[in-house]
Amino acid sequence: MRPTFPTAVSVPVLAAAGLIGAALWVAPGPDASAHEDHDRGHKTVTQTRAVDGFTQLHIEGGMDLNVVAGEDFAVTVTTRDDHQDKVETTVEDGVLTIDDDRNRIAWGDRNDIDVEVRVALPMLEALVVDGAVDADLALPDAGDLRIEINGAADLEAEGSCDSLIVEVNGAGDIDLEDLHCKAVDIALNGAGDASVYASERVKARINGVGEIDVYGKPDRVDTRDGLLGSIDVHD
Repeated sequence: MRPTFPTAVSVPVLAAAGLIGAALWVAPGPDASAHEDHDRGHKTVTQTRAVDGFTQLHIEGGMDLNVVAGEDFAVTVTTRDDHQDKVETTVEDGVLTIDDDRNRIAWGDRNDIDVEVRVALPMLEALVVDGAVDADLALPDAGDLRIEINGAADLEAEGSCDSLIVEVNGAGDIDLEDLHCKAVDIALNGAGDASVYASERVKARINGVGEIDVYGKPDRVDTRDGLLGSIDVHD
């Protein structure tokens, strides 16, 4: 499992520390609804997972992810009925890990099984992606937020935050222009494009290949785009 994050605000560092405590595994149960028959006679089932008490998300495997902050805890998983028990949801030390283990095995039709996850929670403080994710985040008042992409992600977010740290170590298309933050630290260490909104301060680094667009007309700008990148600060 991925750890909670350090408190230091620096890019591109999101340090690892071991999680402590027993994990709560939520197995498939009766709280599920079946829909039309789909793939090879299987049904698509939406299941509610009884998890709460988390402020951080850790994603392993491949899935579509929808996150809504400012609501009570609620997690639903929609996938084929024969795949529900392969999508594990565990909570340790305030981190909800969603692990679609079977989608990380590249043989047969296992990579072709659709998984959709919706997460509602009062406050999101961090998101770590170690798989392949298509994510939409609605964050009306995120406070201090960290996003780390180590796999591949197509991510969009809207709302507001005080400070935002983004680290992309894999491949990403990161659209955060509608997430209006005061201060943003962003580093592209892999390959990808990103857009952010910073009203006061931005620190942007490209150590790989990519582009960063900065909106919000921040007063303090610190950029370094390297040899294979470009950073545009828009008026």
